[in-house]
Amino acid sequence: MSVIAPFARRRRVFAPSAGAFQECGRVLADVAADGLTVDSRRSLISDVLLAASCKEVGVTLVTHDADYRVIGRRLKGFGFVKPFP
Repeated sequence: MSVIAPFARRRRVFAPSAGAFQECGRVLADVAADGLTVDSRRSLISDVLLAASCKEVGVTLVTHDADYRVIGRRLKGFGFVKPFP
């Protein structure tokens, strides 16, 4: 049994779509326009793509990562929360 199998059975596995990649590019352009260097922050690129994908399928991301505050201001409809407790 794979690690992914229980999640796949519950339809909780998804991959970025073409639209998510386009939204990722738009958000990264906004971030770069505000003066943040995107090229040196590969994790930011991945975080934006994950956020765009979560928004697209309507799930809330659970994370401590502070990048999502920056992303959330530029990606309307994306939701994230800190882990409990």
